[in-house]
Amino acid sequence: MQSINFHDFLLDHKIKPILVHSGAHKVAGSPLAEFTDEDLKIMQALTDSYYKIFTDGVKQSRGERLLINNNTFSGLVWLGKEAKELGLIDELKDFDEMIALEYGTYPVHYLRHQNDMNFKQILHDAFKQLSTYSHLNKIGAYYGLFT
Repeated sequence: MQSINFHDFLLDHKIKPILVHSGAHKVAGSPLAEFTDEDLKIMQALTDSYYKIFTDGVKQSRGERLLINNNTFSGLVWLGKEAKELGLIDELKDFDEMIALEYGTYPVHYLRHQNDMNFKQILHDAFKQLSTYSHLNKIGAYYGLFT
């Protein structure tokens, strides 16, 4: 969890933040509110709880495949090879291998950028390719159901 606090800066520049809230801790962590030691303790306890839920979940789901050391849950980012060695993942595959694993020999069409297409059109075409209607038409055409 991270935050930034502008409270003192605002006061130094004679800007008074107005925070309307209910509950004593509703603005804890707000960049505009004064950050107290009590707020820090509450936010740290919350972060510690999330951390425990996350690490317990990983331990349970990975079971004996997981190699736990001092760095496993340290917040480091693992490359694929390292993640596999630690038991955080089972396999390394590139994009095309994952597509083949997921879809087999079903033809997968990649979207290619075209200068005259805007983002809305690209999304529209992507969802059109993924739609049930599109799949049914392709399957129907393959089996000669539609002319």
